[in-house]
Amino acid sequence: MTLTGPLYRLSLECLYLELGSFRPLGLLPFLQLGHLTSNSLIKSTWEFLYKNQLYLQSTPDNCRILIVVLRVIVVQQSLDVGATITWA
Repeated sequence: MTLTGPLYRLSLECLYLELGSFRPLGLLPFLQLGHLTSNSLIKSTWEFLYKNQLYLQSTPDNCRILIVVLRVIVVQQSLDVGATITWA
């Protein structure tokens, strides 16, 4: 498990509680509901998937793809705020 794994799960749980729905994010319209939720890693992912018309089903391969997408979003957001990224 990665260090960000629990953060993503907690972020997803909080988003679902804010929306009052546990339907898959791919079935929820971001433009109509996104403003109801706090800024988070999952919200950024939901927005990215919605804007790019992507839907991921929960399979092992798709989970790996989602992890890559989440990492790309985190890196991009970090760079957007001026953070420097170093690779170990």
